[in-house]
Amino acid sequence: MKKGLAYGLMVLGGIGLLTACSTEKKSLGIALQTNDLVFSGSPESLPDKVNVYTSMARAAKYNADVSAQNMFKKIYDTNTQTPEKIVESLLGTGQETNKLYNAARAMDFADIYAMSVLTDNLKYIENAMYAKSAQNLSVAAIKLHREEIFATKEIKQIDRLLNQQGKILKKLNERNERDDLTVPELNYRKDLEVALNNLGEIRKQLEFVNLEYGQLVKTTDKDLRLEGKRFYELDDFDKRYTPDIFQDAAVSNRREFVLAKEKLGGFNAAKARRQAYVDYPPVARLDINGLEVEDSRYENELFNKAKLVTYNLLESVAEYQKSPTDDRLKQKAFDELAALVMTQVELGYRLVEKASFDYEANRYQIVATKNAIKELNKKKNLPDYEKIDLLNKEIEQIALEQKEVQILAERAAALRNLYFLAGLSPFDKNMLKGRIKDIEATLRKAFNQDVITMLSAVKEQKRWDDGGNSWAHKDNWLEELIEGGAQKYPQKTTQNKINQRREKTSTANVVAGKKMMQLGAYTEMENAVDDRMKIKNGVAGLQGYDIFIEDATVNGVLYHRLMVKPEPEKLNDLCNQVIEDGFECILK
Repeated sequence: MKKGLAYGLMVLGGIGLLTACSTEKKSLGIALQTNDLVFSGSPESLPDKVNVYTSMARAAKYNADVSAQNMFKKIYDTNTQTPEKIVESLLGTGQETNKLYNAARAMDFADIYAMSVLTDNLKYIENAMYAKSAQNLSVAAIKLHREEIFATKEIKQIDRLLNQQGKILKKLNERNERDDLTVPELNYRKDLEVALNNLGEIRKQLEFVNLEYGQLVKTTDKDLRLEGKRFYELDDFDKRYTPDIFQDAAVSNRREFVLAKEKLGGFNAAKARRQAYVDYPPVARLDINGLEVEDSRYENELFNKAKLVTYNLLESVAEYQKSPTDDRLKQKAFDELAALVMTQVELGYRLVEKASFDYEANRYQIVATKNAIKELNKKKNLPDYEKIDLLNKEIEQIALEQKEVQILAERAAALRNLYFLAGLSPFDKNMLKGRIKDIEATLRKAFNQDVITMLSAVKEQKRWDDGGNSWAHKDNWLEELIEGGAQKYPQKTTQNKINQRREKTSTANVVAGKKMMQLGAYTEMENAVDDRMKIKNGVAGLQGYDIFIEDATVNGVLYHRLMVKPEPEKLNDLCNQVIEDGFECILK
């Protein structure tokens, strides 16, 4: 699961390759280099305990200038590479298993390049660049924050194991110098050296995580205390979420549609979305035939769709550049941009799903490895070859647990990126100029509101049309098919129903149907118990209410949720008070 740098930095790296081919823009890019910066001076000191919001705030504030200015320079400076060549390079970057991430990077480039051509408003582009930089940097911080917590803890465990097994190896080496080892002992010595070398490699990987995190949040403190209790679990992927609700949010919130309305006057974003659906229908998923998110065939179909959308946008933008006064070409360019935005959301949604599948597969391996270790530990006086088996199993368990953390970290990053793709982002240049404490508070409040907004949209959401295969999702699909109760190839829902615009979230529809408040969700019970007391003591309005722990399994992961059930009329006000007091709250 390790993909070089963190997920967000991969996307950011792709944007770092931005170039353009217009000589007229070179002077504009140079002028932008003189703009006021978000950050100058020394980074603020770290608190005693660093939470994920602090990591995001520091990553965004302290790196946004370099990232955004680099984007400006690459977009507006003359370069011999065409946009098509850049996209080709991005699509082919990395290992084969990274195809969907490569597609995300290519679409990110095409999106920003298209906007830079479709408007001459430098202030608009500047804000877009800073927002995109901050989003990608915060996504990287989410991933590295989670991995750093594991790395700090696991390095100590590995050192203990290295020390313990190193003493055994030292004695074997001393005996070997005296030519005092039997053939089985010589084999044991060699196998032990190999095992310790593998363990050492894992340690190096974890040390690299320390280095990455320190560079991202601008700290050299090796004794950091990172908090990982909240955010990852709270912002879980509700099983009722479908791509449509994120695409609807994108139509309402993404700056690309705002720009289109400005440039075209009567641009109809909902109509553009319907057209995008017709021209680029969602990639079908045939569950009954074994074609799923983790299937390479599905991945290839989605990759090819992203590739097609990206190249078609660049072609439309190129045609527009030749005749910028032709309204028909301008309309076409914005229509293709809308299609790309919708595909970005679709791909982002599937990356969250894919991480969930990866987690389940890896968890199965962890359980099997732990059982094997348990059986070996039951035995007494293990022979040398079983001692090596036990050590290798212990190393395998560490590697699998490391992979599990990477998967969960990647999933948390992918989920937050999906919210960003839906246009739900608090970042702008002025916000980044504030103190870390203020940026952190803004993120907490905004991210919690994002969850409420998306959950509010769920209740009106119909199942996403999966290319005519919705019948296959029913538990009794086979019986219905045999009995003639279902059509094998049902008619698709009309475009008007599929693409209905949803009303903006209001207090009324947020509260309607909600019965409880969720204050947190934790993978470890001790964290839930610890936070229950902190929240109880920290929010005056919760005095007199029972904060109870409710277990729930989401995508194969057991969570311990902190729940409160106040009077229905007090739900919204009480939830807002919890958020204002620095904690998390969503209504359910």
